[in-house]
Amino acid sequence: MHGARRSIPNYVLTYVFPDRALKQAQGAEARYFKGDARPLEGVPVAIKDFHPVKGEITTFGSLIHKDFRPDNTAPTIERLFGAGAIMHCRTTTPEFAHSGVTKSLLWGVSRNPWNTEYSPPRDYIDATRRGRDVYKSLAPILERYDVMICPTTAVPSVKADHRNDDPDFTINGKRVPAYVQWILTYPFNLMSQCPVASIPSGFSSRGIPTGLQVVGRTFDDLRVFQAAAAFEVARPWRQRRPNL
Repeated sequence: MHGARRSIPNYVLTYVFPDRALKQAQGAEARYFKGDARPLEGVPVAIKDFHPVKGEITTFGSLIHKDFRPDNTAPTIERLFGAGAIMHCRTTTPEFAHSGVTKSLLWGVSRNPWNTEYSPPRDYIDATRRGRDVYKSLAPILERYDVMICPTTAVPSVKADHRNDDPDFTINGKRVPAYVQWILTYPFNLMSQCPVASIPSGFSSRGIPTGLQVVGRTFDDLRVFQAAAAFEVARPWRQRRPNL
């Protein structure tokens, strides 16, 4: 099933690589036994269909690139692979990542498996200038505290057919721009020097998983991992599965 196209109903995955991933996992196991495991040895990762991976179909969510195979891999993804991470699937993206929800003519509408009327959460990248302005306010906070905890979104989720141009979109009765104003991850995408982990925090009244962000000091990845791991130990939920 190398590079097999996905067939699940929620349109979250584009291609899956179970056989190759299993073989790579066996190689990772051997490295652990030999004592030369890399920092992310054997960790499974899902790579968004927006990030080029050499030789693998990368569509950017567009019909224009439905059969495109890049001849190089994005540097960020190369670093993941170099550290031992294993790509077991590709995830969908709105066309050229230009939306707050994931839907496209190529892949359809991505739906939250816990409640298919809603969209799964995603990130969006804004202007570098705005990121710099945000960091000016954030830096003093991070100097006083080990990490900052905040939600991933301002609402549990939006409908799967959410309109980015909806003029009547509101949060707690207040009208806000429907494009990305409800997404609370994008400021940290702009501040790449601050490590951030997004982890499950529970479920909404509609049965949709909610999340929180652990934001760390500049380049202090270790403290973020430690805080995220401690929360997952205190609030485990990995045994829960949606009824697909």
